[in-house]
Amino acid sequence: MKRWLVAVLVLLALVILVSPGIIGMLAEKNIEQSVDWAASEADGVEVRTERFDRGWFTSEGRHRVVLTDAAFPLALGDYRARTGYADLPSLIVETQVDHGPVPVGDAGSPTPGLANMLSTFQFDPGNGELVDLPGTLRSKVGLTGATDSRFLLGSGEFHNETGGASWTGADIELHTDWSSGTVIVNGRVEPLTISVADEVATIGGITLAADQVAGAYGFNEGKVSLRIDSIEAESPRNPASIGGLAFDAAERLMNHHA
Repeated sequence: MKRWLVAVLVLLALVILVSPGIIGMLAEKNIEQSVDWAASEADGVEVRTERFDRGWFTSEGRHRVVLTDAAFPLALGDYRARTGYADLPSLIVETQVDHGPVPVGDAGSPTPGLANMLSTFQFDPGNGELVDLPGTLRSKVGLTGATDSRFLLGSGEFHNETGGASWTGADIELHTDWSSGTVIVNGRVEPLTISVADEVATIGGITLAADQVAGAYGFNEGKVSLRIDSIEAESPRNPASIGGLAFDAAERLMNHHA
C-alpha cells in the first residue's frame, strides 16, 4: 500500500513539474493564433511578433502593432510631413505569461487555465525613441483557449517637442475566442486631449460595447455601439465642435431560399 502511495505521489509531482512546460507550449500557440486572428480582423493594422522567450513556468513576449500605408495613406503621409519621421508610428506590447494548469506569479490570480498574462505598452513615434505608456492589460486564457481581459488606465499626461496628450482614465473589458471568432467588448474611456503643433483636439468620454461573432461567409454578425460625449478641435485653420456622436449597428446574415 505504501509503495502505491509513493508511486502516486511521484506521478503527481511529475505532472506538476512537467505540465507547466507543456501548457506553456500550448499557451504560446494560442497567443500566435490570437495574434494572427486579430491581424486578419483589423484592416490597416499589422501585428508583428518581435520575440517570444518561453520559459518553464513563465514566458515573455514582445509584439509590435503598426498602422499600414495601404489603409491610411493620407493620414500617415501628413504625419510624416509634420514629424519628419521616416517610419510609421507603432504600439509595442510587452507581455509576461504565467503558465497553467494553475498559473502563479504577477500576471493574475492562481485559478485553472492555460495562462495568465500581464501586458504593458510603449509607443514608437517612428524615430525609435520609445515612450512608456500608462495602463495595464491583464488577461486570462482559459482551458478552451478563450481569453478574458481588462484594460485599466489612470489619469496622466505626456508632452514632447511635437505635441502631447492628457487623459483621465479608462476601464475596458474584452472577451475573445479566436476559435469561434467571438468578440465581446464593454468599456469607458474618460475625456482626453491630444495636441500636435498648434492643433488641439479634446474628446469627451467614450462608451463602447460590442458583441460579435464571425459569420459563415467572412462577415461578422452582432451588435456594435459607440458613444462620444463631445469633440472639440482648436485649430488656426479649421476649428470645429461637435456636441456628441452616437453609432449603433447590428449585422445579421440572412439566408434566402429560391
